[in-house]
Amino acid sequence: MIEKLAPIAQLARRARLGPVVGYARNLVERTAPETAVDVDGMRFYGKSIAQRVYLQTLRTGRERHTGRLFARAIRDDSVVIDVGAYVGVFTVDAARRAPRGQVYSFEPDPATFCLLERNIEANCVSDQVIARQEAIADVGGFRPLFQHTRNDSRNSLLKSDDTTDGPRVRCASLDALLPQGLHVDVIKIDAEGAELEVLAGMSRTLTTSGSKQVVIVESNPHALKSAGHGPGEIVDCLRGHGFEVSVIDDDAGELTAAHELTLEHCTNLYCTRG
Repeated sequence: MIEKLAPIAQLARRARLGPVVGYARNLVERTAPETAVDVDGMRFYGKSIAQRVYLQTLRTGRERHTGRLFARAIRDDSVVIDVGAYVGVFTVDAARRAPRGQVYSFEPDPATFCLLERNIEANCVSDQVIARQEAIADVGGFRPLFQHTRNDSRNSLLKSDDTTDGPRVRCASLDALLPQGLHVDVIKIDAEGAELEVLAGMSRTLTTSGSKQVVIVESNPHALKSAGHGPGEIVDCLRGHGFEVSVIDDDAGELTAAHELTLEHCTNLYCTRG
């Protein structure tokens, strides 16, 4: 049913009814049945069109090199942080690869968080994962989580022309949430434009976690613009913490230098020290 409504939604958006379409679409998707998709030996459940498309494209190679680099960085006793976990693909993969480790998983959207918990349980990694329904930022408090009208993976703390009002969610910094002195090995960040806020709230975590830490962070120029920032600021921030920053080319399966041209489009950054 959801897929059949897509052409009607497209016409409505052209008639400048985007917010109404977004509300109706979210309502229908929230009540839709779950669909199971198998990805690299893991099973994930999704409900919305965006979730189903995301899972299906992972099966056909989307972010394959990002996933490969993420997996290589994880040992069987690693501590891994997943900021913006969505339906839990990186969370579950990390927990599966670190049976003696610990994964901290954060997802602010209430409905998506329910699926995250469902997928953690379905893949039998509940003992390795601490999942929290929380938005990671630079300070604590409550803020609205704006709902993207077409793609719930782009829900954000930042308002844009593509979002409508959403629920208020709890926010906290990683430094405030994580145990003091915890050595974190791998961090993945996908915060839809709030990445610099996330980094600002984890200075202690970056400082105390040693020289072999790996950070993978999304750089989305459009989303960052909503916060008044640009991709170069993420690069500068991480370099200031002693990281070497490269752009992940998922199509070519390689790393390239981070400069103005390679940061023009949405991409993932691979950051290492040592």
